[in-house]
Amino acid sequence: AGTGGQSKRVEAIQVVVLHGDAKPEGYDASQTSFRGYVDANAHIQRDGWLGFQSAGEIGTTGQAKRLEAFWLKPGSLPEASLEYCSHLQRIGWEDTWKHDGEISGTTGQSRRIEAVRIRLTGGDADRLSVWYRVHSQTFGWSGWAHDGEEAGTTGLSKRAEAIEIVVLSKDAAAPGSTENALRTK
Repeated sequence: AGTGGQSKRVEAIQVVVLHGDAKPEGYDASQTSFRGYVDANAHIQRDGWLGFQSAGEIGTTGQAKRLEAFWLKPGSLPEASLEYCSHLQRIGWEDTWKHDGEISGTTGQSRRIEAVRIRLTGGDADRLSVWYRVHSQTFGWSGWAHDGEEAGTTGLSKRAEAIEIVVLSKDAAAPGSTENALRTK
């Protein structure tokens, strides 16, 4: 519980120990859901690797720098694996999905990522969905995509600058609009 890598203080914690199937006072199962983030790192134009992040957003916005590569790890998802791939400038979609810390994209080639796909596999994949959106040149934040769908741009020669990722319960609503998750020519 809490945040990681954000320099925010914990202001309160409540722990209740109950016997058997008892529920705490005021408990409402319809209001409880899982919300998690993944561990990540991003390689950015002129800056290189930004450093380990355990948060919902990787990359930069407002700096006009291309996202060139990234890796993801399950972080708070011990019963799941992450698979992801990128749509790259002058290449298209990578041939293979990357897994848990493998690098997607390129370094040292000045090649932009334009779109991404991310999905969960393993034990938690049947109860959790990974939602993500891409901040692209000209368009800003895309709509939200999930579970292997495409997000960003293809065929428009626009750089991806950042990716926001959140993991939610399968039955949870999208974290925002899903309109224009992928823009194409």
